[in-house]
Amino acid sequence: MNIIEFFKNLFFPPKVPFYGIIDKYITPIYDFKEVVASANVPTFNGVNGDGSIRKFPYQYQDGSSSCVAFTCSKIATVLYYLLKGVIVKFSPGFFYVQRSNKPQGGMHINDIVKIASTKGCLIGDLMPSEGISESQINALEIEQYQFDSADAFKLPDAWVELPLNFDIIASTIEATKKPIMVWFAFGPAELFGTIFPRILNNGNDRRHSMTLVDTSRNYNNSLVIEDSADKETWYQKFVDRTFFKKCILARYPINFKFAIGQTEIIYTGTIASLQDILRSEGFFPTNIQSTGVFGAITKESLAKFQKAHGISPALGVFGPITKAYLLANYK
Repeated sequence: MNIIEFFKNLFFPPKVPFYGIIDKYITPIYDFKEVVASANVPTFNGVNGDGSIRKFPYQYQDGSSSCVAFTCSKIATVLYYLLKGVIVKFSPGFFYVQRSNKPQGGMHINDIVKIASTKGCLIGDLMPSEGISESQINALEIEQYQFDSADAFKLPDAWVELPLNFDIIASTIEATKKPIMVWFAFGPAELFGTIFPRILNNGNDRRHSMTLVDTSRNYNNSLVIEDSADKETWYQKFVDRTFFKKCILARYPINFKFAIGQTEIIYTGTIASLQDILRSEGFFPTNIQSTGVFGAITKESLAKFQKAHGISPALGVFGPITKAYLLANYK
């Protein structure tokens, strides 16, 4: 590169196709690591265990840079289905218009976690935002009734980060049945326009967020991913071990906070009942049984619970103030 090209690239960098990811290197957004199914060998027989493949409604971002918002709305859809057995589409636009970097395109993962945990998830029919352009989705406005409606569907602010290991991620989704946000870096023609992403050795200048929904024995034991940036014909993709090397992030939320109402949980004075309460509010992992043992995970979960409710100056200490609160509110 000569001196002219150097300064040209310095002040006028070449444009890189952009699909909505702001960054990879982010601050932690959870206080503990959930125990995952890393010890299990994935079967690639699907979440249902019978070889069938889960498929959720198609959502299309139509060229906007809202892939992180679309991924989170799909995650909310799948989690609600696991809880209630009903498919509900949530609005990506509700997340996207509240991002901190607006009007710039894309989202930080910290942003999506904060919005989904404090503002909630809005039912899609209350703010249609599929198949519209960047300017159109930016022009959406949120009214108070929409905030009120979204408040009932909050995700927790505790997201689990998975190691970028193909078998661990496959095993985790098979064991927990939970959707996983996955980010990929890839080159031209490697991801879009096909259901079989492939490495063509043409760089990693694209960044894109999608939703992992299942595993499949078909196509060399693959991860089944749903994409909001491709046409409906290709929105469900099969990622094999080779293309998975392009994955740069994998995270999922522990649980819906409203999964179990307070009235359904009773504090009996035991550590196991404490763990049930922590799980019901989204602070304790859902794929760990209530063991009755007050270990590191329970302590850190309790600290988040205490901080959220403002009930103890000594976070993580299971003392009389916390016990009195539980006795008064979970009886």
